[in-house]
Amino acid sequence: MRSLLPAALALLFLLSTVACGARKPGPHEHERGWVTQWRVETSSVSYQGCTDAPGWQDLIELEPLTLGWFVAYRVNAEGTEAVDYDCDTHDSTTCYVNPADFSWTIDGHVLTHDRPVQVFDLNGTTCQVQYHLASTVEDQGPMAAYSLWIDLELIGDATECADVEAQIRAESSNGLGYEGCTPLSTSELSFFNAAPVD
Repeated sequence: MRSLLPAALALLFLLSTVACGARKPGPHEHERGWVTQWRVETSSVSYQGCTDAPGWQDLIELEPLTLGWFVAYRVNAEGTEAVDYDCDTHDSTTCYVNPADFSWTIDGHVLTHDRPVQVFDLNGTTCQVQYHLASTVEDQGPMAAYSLWIDLELIGDATECADVEAQIRAESSNGLGYEGCTPLSTSELSFFNAAPVD
């Protein structure tokens, strides 16, 4: 039989939050070691300064977060890092470490994750696309702002990369290319729960 202690502690935390007013920006010291869950309320994707040439977005595969889905993490004892978690339901006891095994660094109220730089080949050229993805969660108290963006850069032979950029611009109705392109996913999150896990 599952212990009722985590649920009781979560209820106590919820009641204290209500009694003291709206949750203040965190992460909070008493939440360390607990899994914090944020519910996705809105989410959208935009392509800032990017080409609109047909098919190029297949390289990015950037999608908005699923509404009602949870962004979750567990802050360490020092309050300096957090491990990313997945949750099967709203119940924190169903949360587990994200199989992708990545962590957030914490600076004040902002959690940041930088993924390793990747490089993709472009067919028929030695020019490559360098792809750097980063994301942040800004804990604003009862709400949080989630952002995920990708920095794109052409690397390799300068002449070939210039030809690639010129070609993709020629195929675009907006006259833009890879250079200066930043795909961006933004989401509004609502604080759902902070509770201990086994």
